[in-house]
Amino acid sequence: MLNFHYIGPVPLLLKGPIQVNYWTIGGCVIDIHLSRSATALPLYHQIEQQIRWQIIKGRLNYGEYLPPSRELARQLRVSRGSVVRAYEALCVKEYCHSHTGRGTMVIYREKPDALPPGPVTPIPSPISHAIDKFLPGGLSLLPSHASTAHLPVSEFRQAFNRVLRYPDRLNHFGESAGNLELRQLICDQILPSRGISASPQEVLIVPGSQYGSLLLAMTVRQERTCFHFGEPGYLEFARNFSRFGYELQSHKMDAEGIDISGFRPASKDILYLMPEHHFPLCITLSDARRREIIQLACQNKMLLLEDDYDSEFYFDKVPRPAIRSTTAAAQVVYMGTFSKVLFNNVRLGYLVADSHLVQQMAALHWSLSRGTSGLLQQWVAELIKSGTYARHLRRMRTVYRHKRDDMVTLARKYLPDAQFSVPFGGLQLYVRFSEPEKIHRISDWLSDNHIQFADTGNYTFDTNATSDFIVLGFANTDVNECKTVFERLYQTLDSGSGRL
Repeated sequence: MLNFHYIGPVPLLLKGPIQVNYWTIGGCVIDIHLSRSATALPLYHQIEQQIRWQIIKGRLNYGEYLPPSRELARQLRVSRGSVVRAYEALCVKEYCHSHTGRGTMVIYREKPDALPPGPVTPIPSPISHAIDKFLPGGLSLLPSHASTAHLPVSEFRQAFNRVLRYPDRLNHFGESAGNLELRQLICDQILPSRGISASPQEVLIVPGSQYGSLLLAMTVRQERTCFHFGEPGYLEFARNFSRFGYELQSHKMDAEGIDISGFRPASKDILYLMPEHHFPLCITLSDARRREIIQLACQNKMLLLEDDYDSEFYFDKVPRPAIRSTTAAAQVVYMGTFSKVLFNNVRLGYLVADSHLVQQMAALHWSLSRGTSGLLQQWVAELIKSGTYARHLRRMRTVYRHKRDDMVTLARKYLPDAQFSVPFGGLQLYVRFSEPEKIHRISDWLSDNHIQFADTGNYTFDTNATSDFIVLGFANTDVNECKTVFERLYQTLDSGSGRL
């Protein structure tokens, strides 16, 4: 029979809302540190992360059992659900396995570097999450990946349960343009923050922005033939339009945004814009360039595809109203998404356009897939109605601002020759180096150490171009793990060595 013995809270000589607990299990020590600050990770995530770290470090070995969830929850003064969810996450990631009636057992077999002989002592730092090696898929610097660590899961579940109160509604396909209630909520609570006034008849719900771009390409291909875009940039939409025979025309990017000098638009043209935050360069379209584009669109009946993919996350200023809110509204298809606020694979977005164009795209959407998931639309509508969506957005805006500031501090300290501007918003840094060779060394080191990062070759059609930049996403990162990455990267670049 396993003997679980709680030693008791251990005081720390520091200030702050941090609780520390030590458990002994068969001679091993589990060190649990909980921070309850406003920007701290959810409790379940802290518990899972710290137990996982101790498994990797070898402080918990194969075959040992974790404390009973009820007892650990009582001692940590958290809900049992937080502990159960942490244990479930450990099982999903194959660090542990749950045995009914017996408990949760460690099944991770890989051993870290040998530990020194003698008794194992607790870790003194309350935030020590450094690991001896980076596990495949464990660390990500991918841009625009929303964090799921702070999701209000209980409120999400309650919203879903409210949808299931009326199961007869689940059999109704509803309108091809999307759930009417959700479209009305978008008009009333989402679009006004971008200065847009619209009716539900001007809104189309789509299963993701990629799908929305395909619908638009198929719908207008009789009257539009050329797709214009900024390069480097997000090129997936250009690739989608090229599949339907559109001519592609790239434009250089400069400090004011997309360079349209010498561009003589016509009614056959579509200009793709990310006016507030061009990806991946983090460039905002200048006021002068913006006015010029609006004038050209109105005079020449050029169609503007406005991708407003992350305007919710501006930290130091309020973004300008969308181009859809200007005099060029009739020439603009506005694109928004719920993915950045909720989570990436929610695959739910919306287009705002002229009602006749929305009607055409909705008819095509219905023919292709019988519309967007009704269950998902009703669930998101519940999140908006209850205020959960707005509350979560406000919290994540604070969380991401702190993460941006942390990433900037790390980049300045450990990449002293890096050239970048602190972005007003968004979820990534665009970092340049004067030496392209350094980019290759950084990329090779990140790849060799199993750290996910963006392939900058995806942002240009020129396969022979030499990249002088790297994109560092920070939304889905942990600052302590990032610090470990940057410290080791700095050592590698300083010594000229390869993998550590």
